[in-house]
Amino acid sequence: MTPRHKRLSAVRRHIQSLVASGPAIFYGNLNINEADAKPDPGAVVLIECIQCIALLQSSVQVLLYSLELVDIDKEGYFRWDVQEGVNCASHLRRVYEEIRQQRDVLGQHCFLFLSDYVWIYSGYGPQKRGIRREIDDALRPGVYALVDVSSANDLQYLHTVFGEGPCRSTLAALRQDYKLNFQYGGKV
Repeated sequence: MTPRHKRLSAVRRHIQSLVASGPAIFYGNLNINEADAKPDPGAVVLIECIQCIALLQSSVQVLLYSLELVDIDKEGYFRWDVQEGVNCASHLRRVYEEIRQQRDVLGQHCFLFLSDYVWIYSGYGPQKRGIRREIDDALRPGVYALVDVSSANDLQYLHTVFGEGPCRSTLAALRQDYKLNFQYGGKV
């Protein structure tokens, strides 16, 4: 097993724990057929990695959407209480932290995960509610890990793409909080 496969196995384990704690909407989205489980021996490892990253990003995005639904009371919507949401957010935090640990494989994609978080946090998710403070408190160390592993060019790209508005303000505040609370300053 190559080091790249080992890293992907670690990410898959975290996804599985995330899905196990998440809502039932994941079960319909994780259809893994036999061909995916046993790839062609001649398949390129890079293609496997890209498929896993796409699945991870899609799963995380759905979970962020569902975290927006915490403590909402709408007919026909999945509903869970705040404590369940905090528990699920802590699992997602660990996925974000694992992404940081696998920066050599996933590093160039981290800004996409960060973009999804900023977008939903700023109130642009399906419910236009944003993420509750309690949920965000559980999720924030993982988000700082994404900021840490995102390159300066990627962060500048997000800053430009978000344009004027709440997403750009959220990203700027997130970067400032990261510098104050999370970034290692080299002092012992």
